[in-house]
Amino acid sequence: MYYIFTNMCIFVLKVLFTIKLKKINTIWQLKRKKNGSTEN
Repeated sequence: MYYIFTNMCIFVLKVLFTIKLKKINTIWQLKRKKNGSTEN
């Protein structure tokens, strides 16, 4: 039972981490696009 619980926690943390990374990535790309448009 404990093993399953640990696996669940690791899985949830991985999912949250990937979602966070995707959000940061999209925000960074939007900022880059804005900077590029102002420079050009």
